[in-house]
Amino acid sequence: MSTILLRPRFVRRLPDPFYNTTHGTERHVFFVAVSDVPNGISLEPAPRNPKVRWDVYKDVQSSLLDIDCTPGTFHLKNAGITIVAREVKKIDDDEYKIKLGSGNGIIDGALTYRLICDALRDPELEIPKQQFVKIEILTRVPEEWLGEISNGLNASMHGQAESLAALGDALAWLRSDLKDEPYFKSIAWTENERGSCDIQDILCALTCFNTVSYPNSGSAHPVVTYEKKSVVLSSFAEDYKTNGGRSYRRLRPIIKDILKLHDTIQLEFPKLCDNIEERAAELVEHAKKSPYEFAFLQARSTERLARGALYPILAAFRWMVEDDPDGDTVRWRGGFDNVVKRWRETGARLIAQTVDKSREVGHNPDAIGKSASHWGALHKEVAFVDLMAQQPAAESTTPSAAQTG
Repeated sequence: MSTILLRPRFVRRLPDPFYNTTHGTERHVFFVAVSDVPNGISLEPAPRNPKVRWDVYKDVQSSLLDIDCTPGTFHLKNAGITIVAREVKKIDDDEYKIKLGSGNGIIDGALTYRLICDALRDPELEIPKQQFVKIEILTRVPEEWLGEISNGLNASMHGQAESLAALGDALAWLRSDLKDEPYFKSIAWTENERGSCDIQDILCALTCFNTVSYPNSGSAHPVVTYEKKSVVLSSFAEDYKTNGGRSYRRLRPIIKDILKLHDTIQLEFPKLCDNIEERAAELVEHAKKSPYEFAFLQARSTERLARGALYPILAAFRWMVEDDPDGDTVRWRGGFDNVVKRWRETGARLIAQTVDKSREVGHNPDAIGKSASHWGALHKEVAFVDLMAQQPAAESTTPSAAQTG
């Protein structure tokens, strides 16, 4: 027998709608500050040797730390932790004692619990004070039911684990194209691999320049690359299944440039912010101790642009992509050096618009990343600057009235 103490902000006790009368089964729902989650809760009923999906771990950690999301929403997006216990005893309004018997402990949410405990031990991480987690306690559940309940609660996670694994063949050409790059070994190609670069993020960056799905002449923009990475994976898989991956293979001549541009914008944005009158602190993330890695540039920095602000800016340079008349591929308008030049010419204006949007949406980078109108405005800005830059050249080649006399 062991005990844990919980100091919840809110508590609800819910008798089981069916088994309460026969077994006395109850569910206690606690909302606990993450900083108050106790260490050492048994994982006894959880699935044995669960495979940790590193991509999920990183996404949940970002949510826990309020990175690229609406602050304080961790408890709304995370299913929380479910514990099987023998008894829940109220000590006072602010404290409850949970008694765990043989075979009791966490039956679902072991990854969430592990992540919280890791974060609480890590001096480099700062958990926001407003962050809460839902902890559900099931009492008087027959031991012979635990395996079935555990499998049911974890079924959705197991089903998702095949998402990237199923893309093995579809990703083969991309692996081949990047195999000689210095950052190749830094790429996590599956859910269970660790790496400073995530293949899902790479696919999102490429989708920002997918002119088949998001033509420059249209009004649709790849907001999904920030809003829901799972849709990007599904679209990539469907493109491979129906078109042999044509929409993404067309990008092959510029893929490495896209990745460099991704890191260039994220690295240079904070420095460019120094030149504007009103800085938006929420747009720039600061490393607590170890510098951020910019693998595609082989660089490091203690500052970087928040992802919610990065992707609309990156996708705006889709305007600089044009079809190559010599084949079914694309190329940059004027070459990649010209693209970087456009970034540095438009950077201040793109920053100003991003700062204005941030103020408009309550200084929330997550809301910026989901604003379709903002994506469209930045794309138009890059198009305008590029077209104006081409204007003098066009005028110089136009015969004058005297010449046509």
